[in-house]
Amino acid sequence: MDQNGGNMLPAKAVYTVNYFGLSAVTNFLTVFFSTYFNKFEIGVLQTIPCICSIIAPPLWGAIADILRKQRLVHILCIATGAMLMFSIQFTASSFYLTCFIVFLANFQSGPTSSLLDQAVLALTERVGAEYGKQRLFGAIGWGLGAYVTGVIVSTFGITWAFNLHLLFCLPTILVLQMIPPIDSADDVKQLTPNGSDTAIPSFSTGFKALLKKVDVLILLFVVFLAGLMFGVLSSFLTLNLYELSGHNAQIVGIAIWCETFSELPAFYFADRIIQKVGTVNAMAISILSYGARLTFYALMTNPWYALPFEFLHGCTFSLAWAACTKYIYEAAPRGTEGMMMGILNAVQNGLGRGVGTMVGGYLYNTYGASFMWKVTDLGVPVALLGLYVFSCAMQKEESDEKSNEKTHLIA
Repeated sequence: MDQNGGNMLPAKAVYTVNYFGLSAVTNFLTVFFSTYFNKFEIGVLQTIPCICSIIAPPLWGAIADILRKQRLVHILCIATGAMLMFSIQFTASSFYLTCFIVFLANFQSGPTSSLLDQAVLALTERVGAEYGKQRLFGAIGWGLGAYVTGVIVSTFGITWAFNLHLLFCLPTILVLQMIPPIDSADDVKQLTPNGSDTAIPSFSTGFKALLKKVDVLILLFVVFLAGLMFGVLSSFLTLNLYELSGHNAQIVGIAIWCETFSELPAFYFADRIIQKVGTVNAMAISILSYGARLTFYALMTNPWYALPFEFLHGCTFSLAWAACTKYIYEAAPRGTEGMMMGILNAVQNGLGRGVGTMVGGYLYNTYGASFMWKVTDLGVPVALLGLYVFSCAMQKEESDEKSNEKTHLIA
């Protein structure tokens, strides 16, 4: 049971409204683009967010760490990102202008998710709550946003996708103010082993310490492989199901519903699962679930049989995201949390997903869907090998920390 439900209501609310607003515009941008641009140009426009996800979250996270103004940077990104995203609808007369505004919009809005995770993780750490039980409301908001926006757009037109995104900017900022800022006095100090207070190290000191954390670097490699497989799945599964079903759009909607629904129990029980089996085993469950899904997709001839496998999305995405987010946040040297959350976002949703989308698209177009799934499935054994190396590095890190604590106590 979550013993801090009342304290965490603002976190649940901000996840809901934030992802509602993001879903409103993200899911309907291609519909808007299709009115003005050809398929190649749409592909270019869809690649831009991946590029921004590689650069923007770590950069803005680092700026927030250096200035120690996480809340200010977060609000700046929400407000400017929403206004720039809203302005995309006025740039369709020029493809190059649209590319430029799409880049700026995603550069500003891209870091908002990692900055939100950082703020909520700091709160859960403070009150002893569970991260997964807060993050599941992001999935609820995303699903509601897609459905409500679809109804409104079908009635009033595509411009309402942009209107809703901008409108939800305000409640997101207002609810965010109910969460204690992590830049408060409680968070700029840490306790030393003897109980005295000391200022947290500078960003440069924390960054140097980060480069020495082999366990975190190896985990990021595993996250990259997971992001690559996720990129192929998110970009081409619905298309494959649509083609195999004889262009039946119903199967696409059902598949997306199964995936979204599976995130709710996965996020709800994520903390307890991670606590019980550990980060390594939680990640192993996720990677093996990828293996089950990809193997079936490579062999499937009836797309309707794929629907039960869509419920594994909760393991492949939600459980893995909760495990990685918690581990990297806790392992990040003091003063680098914002940058580390940004790097996690960049590796998963930028680099990994972007490479998966590009390579998957080439394989799908050249050799067909079955071959694409088989090649993607090769990422499973490589990820498991990386996970084994990560477990060894994690054990060494824990051993070194215990040794240092013992040495300090003796001294």
